[in-house]
Amino acid sequence: MLEMVDLKSNLSKKEFKERKDNFKKELMTLQQKIHNVGIPVVIILEGWGASGKGSRARDIISYWDPRRYKTHSIGEPNTGELRFPRMARYWKKIPQKGEIAVFVRSWYQEVHTAILDTGETFKTSQAKWRERIRDIQNFERQLADNGYLIIKFFLHISRKEQDRRFKELLSNKNTKWRVTDLDQKHHERYEEYYEIFDSILEETHRMYAPWYAVSATDETYAINEMYQTIIEQMNKAIERKESDFKHDFSVFATKNFHLSPKLRLADVDLTQALEQEEYKERLEKTQAELSDLHNKLYRKKTPMIIIFEGWDAAGKGGAIRRLVSCLDPRGCEVIPIASPTIYEKNRHHLWRFWNALPKTGHIKIFDRSWYGRCMVERVEGFCTEDDWKRSYTEINEFEEYLRRQDFIIVKFWLHIDKDEQLRRFEERKASPEKQWKITDEDWRNREKWEQYETAVEEMFANASTDFAPWTIIAGNDKYFARIQVIERVIQAIKDRL
Repeated sequence: MLEMVDLKSNLSKKEFKERKDNFKKELMTLQQKIHNVGIPVVIILEGWGASGKGSRARDIISYWDPRRYKTHSIGEPNTGELRFPRMARYWKKIPQKGEIAVFVRSWYQEVHTAILDTGETFKTSQAKWRERIRDIQNFERQLADNGYLIIKFFLHISRKEQDRRFKELLSNKNTKWRVTDLDQKHHERYEEYYEIFDSILEETHRMYAPWYAVSATDETYAINEMYQTIIEQMNKAIERKESDFKHDFSVFATKNFHLSPKLRLADVDLTQALEQEEYKERLEKTQAELSDLHNKLYRKKTPMIIIFEGWDAAGKGGAIRRLVSCLDPRGCEVIPIASPTIYEKNRHHLWRFWNALPKTGHIKIFDRSWYGRCMVERVEGFCTEDDWKRSYTEINEFEEYLRRQDFIIVKFWLHIDKDEQLRRFEERKASPEKQWKITDEDWRNREKWEQYETAVEEMFANASTDFAPWTIIAGNDKYFARIQVIERVIQAIKDRL
């Protein structure tokens, strides 16, 4: 792609000045329209050191209302960020509907730093390189599928021009800080980095997230090209939004997942039970073992996610209570998931969960989870059919990525039959201290039992993988269910450690 860029391209300042007022009017108007129709925009500036990324970012935002955009300058991850999955810091920064995020450097630096900056050669780093390219493709495709406009610029200059600019920056005490040791290392290995950058552009140039390689030798020419591209792409995005036209880019998913053997709720033996005495003995034993394993998890810096889904009144709260009571509260947190707030609805549906991930050595327990997308949101019509069908791929990609980041993932469906649910509902209704647990929504959900049952079994069929399988817990007997939960968590940790 880079060989197609004419590094001698230029534009006179007089000609640009004649266009400047029109650019200003169009960009100001488009920002308002983008806000009104609710399109989130991501603009990325990558390129060679001293190619002018910071200056071009300043030019891009100069006509926009600063209340509706954010600029992110991405450097090396700090100590805190290194305790979370690599892509988490980028997910956390995605804009909400109607706003713009400008990234001066972005997730792409994760690719070339995984190769040359770690002392490896391009040829010996192919597996790592492919993995990170796939992570980026998945990330950008998921954003595009959820209505994001992604515009990516690569500012290209020659080695000779870079050398001239570095010397100019280094000659001034106020600007020499801008040339880092890493910048100079890249310059010394310009040809190798050229190959890396060109390969990255080729591999991640997609119709939903295209690259625009721009000659940055002449600054006036570069900003003119960037203004024109932003205006053109924003106008197209607004036209698609207003015509209600939607692409489905999930067909470009790059990986087929190995699904677990089919799970059926009807196959679960709900008569399984424990006597109280046996329950107490096993509870004490398993909790002591889990407490010890938690210390080992922390020592080995292994993060863990435990998901609880299930029927209303299936005993999720009681099972969670027995689970956390033996864990160190400094390294464990329960995340109750309710309906998304307006702030959360204005972003990709997985955004709030990326923000809730545990750091290394910690455990997060989700009382309901991202599977709401393909269950309650599906049944209640809170998302489109395309949305919940696409969520299976998005969730599998999410969990597969976490697994490669050394996460342990345990997923429980607490199952009871309809008669047991009714008995528990009536018990809660009659008990003053438990009445808060029963709501009108619980009764409405019960009326849709068959619809939810279909959604649950389709969820098992499409999102129970070899790296993150579902476990159905027979929950008619609470004692039995609680022990099964703790023992399964113990086994998952042992399997890893």
